[in-house]
Amino acid sequence: MLNYLFDANRNVENIVFLVISGFKHYRMKNRILLFLLFYISIVQIAGQDIHFSQFSASAILENPALTGFFDDKLRAGLIYRNQGASVSTPYQTYSAMFDGVIQPGFLHDNWFGAGCALYNDRAGNGMLQKTSVLLTTAFHKGLNRFGTLNGSIGVSLSVVNRSVDYDKLVFGNQWNGTQFDPGLSSNEPYTSSSFLYMDLNVGILLSYKPDRTSVIFGGVSLNHINKPGETFYDGTDRLGWKWIAHGNANLQLNDQWYLKSGVEFILMNGLTELMFGGNLHYGKSDLRLCSGLWYRFNRDLIPMIGLDYQRYSLLFSYDINVSRLNKASNFQGGFEVSLQKTFSIKSKGYRCDNFRFY
Repeated sequence: MLNYLFDANRNVENIVFLVISGFKHYRMKNRILLFLLFYISIVQIAGQDIHFSQFSASAILENPALTGFFDDKLRAGLIYRNQGASVSTPYQTYSAMFDGVIQPGFLHDNWFGAGCALYNDRAGNGMLQKTSVLLTTAFHKGLNRFGTLNGSIGVSLSVVNRSVDYDKLVFGNQWNGTQFDPGLSSNEPYTSSSFLYMDLNVGILLSYKPDRTSVIFGGVSLNHINKPGETFYDGTDRLGWKWIAHGNANLQLNDQWYLKSGVEFILMNGLTELMFGGNLHYGKSDLRLCSGLWYRFNRDLIPMIGLDYQRYSLLFSYDINVSRLNKASNFQGGFEVSLQKTFSIKSKGYRCDNFRFY
């Protein structure tokens, strides 16, 4: 499945851009098959948004309440995803994220989180792009006197740009019976090749820490609260609300084994996506090897391998496509790599060791 999840109200427009931009690479009989496969795949799709298989490595994009929810004081991360190379021009996503903890003394064991994220997604030959600058903040509060139960609420606001290069696309009206002729008019009623909009998201989180090295947490976020308009044509097409529910358990099994497991459920416009799995980390606290397996229901099997070294975390994953698209994808999906680092900064305020562990 492509890195884009299509809004059910906007399937036709996005199919035109993504499928036609990939048609250049295929003979006619393969183009017809490719189009049919993409059309059938719509029923599996949940909403039009950039998403990562390594959702724990993109925490502030999953739920703004996760801003500042980790050990140490600062966290920085990079993610790169490449998908769809077996079907068309690869769909590439780049993201950089940064968040930190703000804990003045008067807050005692409570704290704020603040951060930002940049991401860019490029789809197909037509350079259909989505670029966003996101600002996020959260407040984390202890809910019991033992410091083991915590509640969080967060909000994020982003400025999003959508753009496309029409000169790099061909359309059905440009087929002259033998080949696509870019000199012919496309007769497409588009009104712009680039536009901006604001996007508002909120989230809540509840977390429990049974001991100093383990934490269990879950939350819900609501995206596109303002239902921003998103179309290159005249009209009022708007993004629908997208709900994300997630749960995670990071558990110290013994001196050498550590488990990070999770589940994520997405609902948008009546369509759903479910993903679950876990990673096992083996080694001492300064150096651990990681391997795991995740499953995106009815779509992808996702093995992961990685390395934790001191405050660095490097993780590789690959989506093995097991959906009905495998006839076109040949079971090839998306490659993803993430790199994270946390930083410890001395502070005169109180330090809450109970919760900032992710």
